[in-house]
Amino acid sequence: SLARFLESRKINLVLDVGANIGQFGLKIRKRGYRGEIISFEPIPEVAEKLRQIAIRNQPWTVHQVGLGAADGELDLNVSENSVFSSFLRQTDFTRDFDESSALAYVLKARVQRLDNYISQLVGKSVFLKIDVQGLESQVLSGVGECMQSIEGILLELPAKHLYENTWLFEEAVAALRRLGFVIAQVRPVNRIPNDLASIVELDCVFRRV
Repeated sequence: SLARFLESRKINLVLDVGANIGQFGLKIRKRGYRGEIISFEPIPEVAEKLRQIAIRNQPWTVHQVGLGAADGELDLNVSENSVFSSFLRQTDFTRDFDESSALAYVLKARVQRLDNYISQLVGKSVFLKIDVQGLESQVLSGVGECMQSIEGILLELPAKHLYENTWLFEEAVAALRRLGFVIAQVRPVNRIPNDLASIVELDCVFRRV
C-alpha cells in the first residue's frame, strides 16, 4: 500500500503538487500519515478551500501557486469540475469521458520551480506527489537540487490521453529511470466509460534505486 511505502521510507514531508481541495492529503492522513504536508494549488478559490482543510489537519501548509519548469505565469484552463483544470488543452476524448471537464474560464496563474522551496526540504525524507493534468514532466524539470531529498514519487500517468502534448506512459517510465527511480506500485485510476475493461490513467509510485 502507499501507506506502507511512506512508512518504509520514513517519509516526514509530502509535497502535494496539484492538490485541488486536498483529496490526496486527506487520504494519507486517513491511512496514518502524521508528518508534514506542503500543498501547491494555483486556483485561488480552490486554494482557499484547501487552506481551511489544512488548518484542521496540521502540519499542513498551502501555497497558491503552480509548479513547472520555470518561474513565471501561464494560462490555466479552469474546468467546471476543478480537478480537470490544466495548463494544457484537453483532447477531444475528455468531454466524452466526463462532461464536467468543460472549460469554465481561463486564469493567469503564477508558476514556480520546486527548487525555490529547497530550504524547506533540508534534512527531510520527502515524497513527491504530482497530479497536474499532463504537465508532470515540466514539474520534474523544476525539481533541481531538491531531487536529492526525494525518496519516492507518485505520478498520474496516461494510458489514454486527456490532454494534448503530454508524454506517453513509456516515456515517463524512462524519464524517471534517468532520474534514478523505478516503479514500485501501480494502481488504475479510472476507466474508459464505454469500455470498462480498459483504463484511462494509472497512479504509479516510483522508488529510488
